[in-house]
Formats: sequence, C-alpha cells, structure tokens
Amino acid sequence: MKKIICYAIIAFFALSACDDFLDIKPKGVVVPSTLGDFEYLLSEPYVFSRTSNMSAYMTDEITLPDENRGDVRLVGISAIRAYDFEPLFFELDETDSDWENAYKTIYTCNTILSGIDKAENSLGIDRNRIRGEALAHRAFTYLQLVNAYAKHYHPATADTDMGVPMPIKPDINALLPRSSVKEVYGLIESDLLEAAELLPDKGKYNYKPTKSAAYGILARVYLYKADYPNARTYAQKALDANSYLYDYNHDTAWIDPKAKHRGLKNFPNVANDIKDIILYKYQNKAGAYAFTFFMSPELEALYVPGDLRFTLGTTQEDWYGASLKGTGILSSNVFVGNYEYGGIQTNEMYLIRAEANAREGKITDALSDLNAIRVKRFTPETYTDLKASSKEEALQLVLRERRLELAFTGLRLADIKRLNQEGHNIVIKHGKVTLTPDDNRLVMPIANKVLARNPNIKQNPR
Repeated sequence: MKKIICYAIIAFFALSACDDFLDIKPKGVVVPSTLGDFEYLLSEPYVFSRTSNMSAYMTDEITLPDENRGDVRLVGISAIRAYDFEPLFFELDETDSDWENAYKTIYTCNTILSGIDKAENSLGIDRNRIRGEALAHRAFTYLQLVNAYAKHYHPATADTDMGVPMPIKPDINALLPRSSVKEVYGLIESDLLEAAELLPDKGKYNYKPTKSAAYGILARVYLYKADYPNARTYAQKALDANSYLYDYNHDTAWIDPKAKHRGLKNFPNVANDIKDIILYKYQNKAGAYAFTFFMSPELEALYVPGDLRFTLGTTQEDWYGASLKGTGILSSNVFVGNYEYGGIQTNEMYLIRAEANAREGKITDALSDLNAIRVKRFTPETYTDLKASSKEEALQLVLRERRLELAFTGLRLADIKRLNQEGHNIVIKHGKVTLTPDDNRLVMPIANKVLARNPNIKQNPR
C-alpha cells in the first residue's frame, strides 16, 4: 500500500500537466487506475489527517515568556515570529509547512476527483464514497487556508477581498492568482453539499469523512458567514448522528499524579476510539515535552474553581517534573479535552447551535446546550446552571463558553476576526505589540518562497 501511495503521488506530480495523464503508465511507476488505488491515496494520514495551528500563536490564548524564547526546540522560530506579529514568519529559503501541506492535500484531492470517474471497479469499494471523501477533505482544507491567509468573510467585501489560490485540477504548473474570499467559500459550500449526498452515514474510522462530518464542516462554514439558520440546521444534522459528550468527572484519575504527561486512566489513547470525534484531524504544533505552550493570563482568569477543563488540561511541571514559569497546556494524548485535535467534534456542534439560538433570541435553547456541556465539565459541588435574561446576555455566555471549551483547537483566530467585524473590539497584546481589531496582521503573511514560485500571488498587507 505504501508503495502504491508513494509511486502514485510521484506519478501525478510528474505528469500533472497532461490532460490524459491517467492513461499514461510509465515503466516502473504505479499510476492509480482502480478504486482501490484511490482508496489507498485517501488513507495517507500525513496528507489527510494532519492540519495546522500556526494561527494559535497569533491569538490571545497563549503567552510566550521571554525566558522561553531561547529554546527553539520548545517553541520554534517561526512560532516566535508569529507571536511577535513580524512582517514575515519565514526566511526567504524557509518553507511554510502549513501552506505546503494544505496544497499537497488539495492536489491529492484534485487528482482523485479528476480520475475517479474512469477508475476501474474494486471489490467492496464505493465510487461515490471515494468522491465524497475527496470533496470533504478539499473543502475542509480550503476553509482552513482562507481563514488563516485572508480576511474573514464579510458579505459586503467578500467578492473583492483576496482569498487563496484555488486549483480544482491537479496541475502543479498552473500559476493561479488568489481567488476572492467569496469564490473560495462558494467552492467549499458546493463541495460539502455534494459530499453530504455521497458519503455514508457511518464509517469504520473517524479520519474518514461521513455525512455527519460534511454537516459539521458546513455548520462551521455557515457560522463564519453569519448564516445562523443554516449553521443551526447543519449542527443539528451532525448531532443527530453523534451527540456524545465526555463527562470529565469520570476521567479525573491520572495514571501518575506526579507526571501528568503519562495521561488519564481509562481514557482512549487511540484517536479512533474517542467517541466525541466526528472527523479526526490532528494539529501540527510547535512544542515539546508535556505541553505545547503557556496559557495567557487573560484566558486563565476566565476559568473558575471546579472547572475540570483547567484542572485536567494544564500543568505546572515539565516532562521531568521541574516547575514551569507559567501554566502549560497539556498535549492532547494525555487529556480528555483533545487540545491537539483540529477536526470536527461534538462540543463545537453544541456551541454552534447554542450561538445560532442565542442570536435569534431562543435563550432557553441556547442555555440548554451550554449547560449540557458545562455539567460534564465541572465537579458536582461547584456546578450551577447558567441563566440569562436577554439574548445579548445569552450570546455573551455562549461566546465565553466557546472560548473555554474550544481553547487551543485552532478556532480562536477566526473567532477573533469574525467577532471584531461585529464590534466586539478584541485587542491582542503580545509583549510590546498590541493589535487593534482592524489590524492587517490578524491575517497570516504568505511566505516569500511561495511568492517567488508564483508571481501571480499578491502578499497580504502588513
């Protein structure tokens, strides 16, 4: 299988300029020609399960103490540059792995979508499912790209705001300019709506998209577009298939309380066994030892006594037991909160449904979703139901819980940008640098290595 994947990708890259490359079979190279071959391509974890989280270093979730800057192993020089909002995060000869990995995924999806109709049948493999998986993965990847490297979707400017290059065919020689934010969102939406019709209700592995995965991504898309009725509709569709929430009161026992990095007792250490994952993706984050970065004092102040998200999700000691100079964030493989996972999970669907309801004045329904989450996040003696007397108050409660529940999952930067469009005036302070809500530096710069390869791509203003 590995040989087929390797040879197939090499072949497609080498032959991508040919319209009929699927009919060319070079000697010594296996070119995908059957549904089984395309299944193998879709099973490559480093292409389809890996996502990015460079944007986390640009948010108000973390802090980077001066004494930790010298340890590049711990932080990473590009992450330090992102935290400092420098004009560029990468030197001229450095690769932006977030960008490169995303377009590798898109290229593979385009390869599959271009060849799937002519592929020979393989026993037990459904052609529609293969097409649906490629569409869902492509849509998810474009959504990540456009929210990192472009302004947030705004109906008044989306058709003129620069999005990202949007190849839909496997041609690495095409030097495409940046499509508009509206065009990128249009492709994402159409891909997902088609995928939802093709995908199965259930899958054997949670890294394989299902109908509920397509619905979950659509719910996020419509939330970002401020289309709250559709956001609620598709969040509901996703929850109809999986509404499971872990009760943190049942997962509080550490294997070794003096070494939290060893993990919790009785909690799955294999992603496919984790019940609240709708679509598995893992974030590629800089960091080492038992934590990835330090929680910002601002975020830490939002947690109240009894909140197990803080108790279970943070550490005051490094891998070797030495005291940290701050509150470290535990990596996901030891914590039920899954800070490393960057795909679609049930808690996000509850929060999307809650936000849509709050914005439409359905206060009881909004609070019902919030309390369904919170009762499983607090110790019984500290838990109380949330209450609100207006939709504005309910919305603020939703946004607060969203920030706590989805911390470090790669969603905060998009939230900052969309909420600032509404006048929430979220200001980010990193050391001596302060970003106001309209600062261009809330959009990631495109690496010079990318611009050098394609002169048709314009840089984001800084």
